[in-house]
Amino acid sequence: MKSDEARYIRDREKVVFEVHPLLQLVPRMGEDVYARLKSSIDSVGLREPILVDKENRIVDGRARARACIELEILDANTAQAYPDDDIATLVSTKVIRSDYTSAQLAVLAAGLWEPFRAEARKRRAAGNSKAKNDELVSKESADQVAWLVGSNNCTFARPRS
Repeated sequence: MKSDEARYIRDREKVVFEVHPLLQLVPRMGEDVYARLKSSIDSVGLREPILVDKENRIVDGRARARACIELEILDANTAQAYPDDDIATLVSTKVIRSDYTSAQLAVLAAGLWEPFRAEARKRRAAGNSKAKNDELVSKESADQVAWLVGSNNCTFARPRS
């Protein structure tokens, strides 16, 4: 496996898409599931668009992008802009929809904690959070991520500095 395989979707040597750093934390689908997805796209076309952020990085659909490139059906309508800045929440939906090992979930939880904290800080600054200080923002974020991965926040919360 190439070191940048999780980061880029390539067409031969040309980089077509970069994968959002948070999506890189989500384990890729197995080759058997990918083969079925690719076959489905070949038969009925792309039914669900590839979502990209403002920087044209994939936030949802890296397997669909790979399949479209391999099937040579990538065009201007394949990717759509994701209209929200709440990328951590979008990526976290993948946890609910998928079956991962506890080790994969731990890595994902550790990677999602900081982005969730950043989003919670934004909510607090805008007056849309019950958290009254950064310590409570950190706990709120850790609790959210723990709930997503079916664990407790002690599994991944970092010690205070």
